[in-house]
Amino acid sequence: MLGKLIKYELSATSRLFLPFYGALIVFALINKIFFSFKSSMPDFIIELTLSIYAIIIISIVVLTFIVMIQRFYKNLLSDEGYLMFTLPVQSWQHILSKLIVSIVWIILSIVVTLFTIFIMAFNSQMIPAILHFGKEFIINVSPLDKATLLMFLLRLCLTGLLSSTCTILMIYTSISVGHLFGKHRILASFGAFLGISFIMQSATSLFFVSFMNPIINKLEAVESTFTEFTDIMGTLFQASDIINLILSIVFFILTSFILQRKLNLE
Repeated sequence: MLGKLIKYELSATSRLFLPFYGALIVFALINKIFFSFKSSMPDFIIELTLSIYAIIIISIVVLTFIVMIQRFYKNLLSDEGYLMFTLPVQSWQHILSKLIVSIVWIILSIVVTLFTIFIMAFNSQMIPAILHFGKEFIINVSPLDKATLLMFLLRLCLTGLLSSTCTILMIYTSISVGHLFGKHRILASFGAFLGISFIMQSATSLFFVSFMNPIINKLEAVESTFTEFTDIMGTLFQASDIINLILSIVFFILTSFILQRKLNLE
């Protein structure tokens, strides 16, 4: 049933995201053409198309957060909730399906944006330059450093993924807590978000000041190999991952509990 929920959620949200992705690719191609004929194109036209391209990117970022909030609130905590909770599905499955789809759109938005940047930057010299860089990298970098770099990038991606997951679940928890109030639920949700954010930032700052100061000082003193640098950064990533993972589990359980036991759609 979880797969069906994810499929339904993707279908419902794709009609919002795909037109923006299409527009972003189209304006990337337009900008590429204008860049190719820059000497014969008026500057204001190039500036206009670049501005529209930037506005579309900003719109995608805003849309991601709006859809994330709107789909959770409208589907589960508004009148649609009566229908959604009549399905033979546990509350945690509703939460997980929306979380997965939100992460999918975040990743796709990043990939599409990077792809359009590549389109605009592409020229006949780019491919040979990339191949040359790759050849030089293989020749000059030791196998150990290659493995270290790969592991560093993977850990960086994992940290970003866990951080995004924690943020999304914090938003879900804030909306669910706000819905416990009889009146002014949207305002209460916003207040819950601010309160949770303040507690998280205070606790995280206290943790890093108390336990991570020696590591940060060591990082500032690094003057040697890339491997040592990535080892220290890996420690920071690990601490961040543990915090985000614990918080994500807490937010997920709390949100599921509220939807399962405290839900009030009146």
